[in-house]
This record gives sequence, C-alpha cells and structure tokens, in this order.
Amino acid sequence: MVALGICPASSLVLAIALTAAACTRGPCPRDMAPIPGRAACIDQFEASLAGAGPGARAVSRRGALPAVDVTLAQAQEACRLAGKRLCRRDEWIAACSGADRSRDFPYGTRFEPGRCEDWEHAKRRQAASPVGTGSHPGCRTPDGVYDLSGNAWEFVDPGVATGEVRGGGFSNAFRDAACRSSESRLPPAYRSPGIGFRCCGDQRGGAPASQPSTPSRP
Repeated sequence: MVALGICPASSLVLAIALTAAACTRGPCPRDMAPIPGRAACIDQFEASLAGAGPGARAVSRRGALPAVDVTLAQAQEACRLAGKRLCRRDEWIAACSGADRSRDFPYGTRFEPGRCEDWEHAKRRQAASPVGTGSHPGCRTPDGVYDLSGNAWEFVDPGVATGEVRGGGFSNAFRDAACRSSESRLPPAYRSPGIGFRCCGDQRGGAPASQPSTPSRP
C-alpha cells in the first residue's frame, strides 16, 4: 500500500498505474484527513454549503462560515449529496482524541482558553456567531482537522433517531469543548444558529494497518 501523500518514484510501472490524485491524497480526498484507528476520513473543516435549498451539498473549505441552523436530517442530506455521510459518534471522537484517546482536546491534554473560537474570543469580539473555518491555526489535530473544539457545535450520527452534538461552540469552554464531552441529545427537528456539522467517508483501499480488529467504543 502506498503511504499517505507519498508517490513511489522508483517504480515507473507503479507510478503510471497510480493516478496523480491517489499519490497526493492517499486514502482520503484532498479536503479530508484520515481518522486514527479507523478506515475512514473526516472533513478538515466544518461544513459550509454549496448551493441553496434541498439540493445544497456540504463543502469542506478553509475560511468559509460554517453552515448552521440546520436540522439533523438536513446535515445528513448535505453530506450525502457531497458523496459522504455525517460523521458517526465514534469517528468524531477518534478524530478529536486520537487512536489511543490520549488527547482531551484536539490540540492536547489541557484546555487552553482562546486557542479555538470559544467563549474567550466571542467575548472579545462581542459576537454571537461562528467565524470562518480554520481561523485559528492552533485549533487543529496533528492530522490537520480544524475546529473540532469551539466555533460551531457539530451534529454527529449517534445511530438513533435523536440528534447529538459534539465539540462545543463559540459560547462554550472547557468541558463542552472537550473531545469526550457528555452527550447532548436533541429532538430530530432541532436547529440552532450555533449548531453545524461536518462529513466523514470511508477510506479508499480498506482499513489502515493501525486499525484494531474490533473498533473500540467511545
């Protein structure tokens, strides 16, 4: 298997067989990152929308305002139209905390006020809305996934009919912004200017070598 982001220059036959996209993207599309310990990818940025109305699809793009005030069903449909799916709870937590779940926050083990778009920033700018995705370079995982803490709460797929959100938003801090915060269940039709989402998808080429035979529960 070709390593993520590496093209084998020594083998002309293999280099021809691989497309340029496969060499540069590895198992995930350019706008996504691999989820540690999972055969899945996650969007690097909170979802914005391309288009309007029922046909709007999710886009992972730096600097865009997150799509908020959507229902769980609308988030799921926007991901589907993008050829992806809403992140499952265990995928979201693994992307945030790492394969060994050693991180309490996407950037480390201790909460750092103001590192992400949390209450500290919202208080300073006297605003009550998210900012453009990726606005805080330090608010990222080692795999390059931004804003899993703060900015907008994110819908995840809990496998049941109710909605569930993770990561905290621009008006939250500490416990709500943690990778393994307590579950926040919402009615299926609930929507809020502070709740958005991001998409996930399956990796190309099967499970990564580091994935355990039985995925751990969050």
